[in-house]
Amino acid sequence: MKIRIQIKAGLLLFLALYLSLTRCQAQDSLQVLESDIGDSCVENEDCSLTTHCCSEGKCVPGRVCLLGLKSLNDTCNYYFECYSRCCFNNQTCLHFRHCVQQCESNSDCNTGCCSLNVCSADSTCLTGRKIDGDYCDLNSECANNLCSYHRCTKSEA
Repeated sequence: MKIRIQIKAGLLLFLALYLSLTRCQAQDSLQVLESDIGDSCVENEDCSLTTHCCSEGKCVPGRVCLLGLKSLNDTCNYYFECYSRCCFNNQTCLHFRHCVQQCESNSDCNTGCCSLNVCSADSTCLTGRKIDGDYCDLNSECANNLCSYHRCTKSEA
């Protein structure tokens, strides 16, 4: 019985030392993880750690990219990094108009719906959300339910 208690006490002491050492190593690795923040960079890959990214020429915490906090003309690899959600050519955060497909008619769009000269979700056409002056093929596309000469109108002219 006494031997079992000593073994248990020894195991508990070993476990406590191991956990203490692991916690110290984790704190040391956190300090290492923070080490390249503020360093100069041109693109995300210049920031050596996967949790960091490049913004405005400096390595910053990864949350800047993941939360879409990059501003216009900042570098980017993915749309979600940019506040505008537009990473033009996977290089630069730009105004969203640079990343949308322009159109003149519904047939110009993969979604089959052109609204305000931009390809839109098909629900815009299917639920009659287009405003006066917007392109239309059917009355049902327009908020006022009237399409005349491919334009939503208030009343027939």
